Amino acid sequence: MAELIMLIGLPACGKSTWVNKFKEDHPDLFEGDDPACVVISLDDIIEEMSAAEGLTYHDGWERFVGVASKVLRENARQAFAAKKSIIWDQTNLTPKVRRKGLTPALANGYTCRAVVFSLLDSELAHRSEERKAKTGKEIASWIVDNMANSYEAPTKEEGFSHIAYIRK
Repeated sequence: MAELIMLIGLPACGKSTWVNKFKEDHPDLFEGDDPACVVISLDDIIEEMSAAEGLTYHDGWERFVGVASKVLRENARQAFAAKKSIIWDQTNLTPKVRRKGLTPALANGYTCRAVVFSLLDSELAHRSEERKAKTGKEIASWIVDNMANSYEAPTKEEGFSHIAYIRK
């Protein structure tokens, strides 16, 4: 049965690291020309487009966010049509945003799980600085604060059969 695993959390809280570990632990799901599981990630799309143009992530975000969002929606549409399991790696902080993935998943009979990531503010700040130094990804602290203030915890009423919390 196809499954949607929706990751929820602020930037730099460990979502993409979790994806990489999941892929390492379950390589059979991601092998071959027609893998059983795909990752849906706006950041991955923007990074790829930015690298192709020799741009930083920040400059690429400004230039590519519109077209990358369209690519993301098409990737998701194709994955749902093919009944592939999906890991949705975005912040997904509000029910309105989560519905974009949950609605087609539930309509296609998917089991939907949420994995919620949270960190102490000091650890989040530290990881954000590390990420900036390593990758050039930088999100202004006021934007992260606004994102944190918009967060609404996921509920089973949204359609999740299971909600896990990862706290560090």
